[in-house]
Amino acid sequence: MPGAVATELIGAGTSHEGSLKFMEPLANQAIPADSIARAIRYAIEQPAMSMWTRL
Repeated sequence: MPGAVATELIGAGTSHEGSLKFMEPLANQAIPADSIARAIRYAIEQPAMSMWTRL
């Protein structure tokens, strides 16, 4: 599922069996938090002068 990020919060806060079963496939396909952090860092490090500022 797009947007699922692997954090310690997946599965936390519930002991409801149905909720945990629903979250299991999401947790298995979740994007590692480190990957999200690297993507944000990459975006921040880009030069201020991009093609969008020239339009």
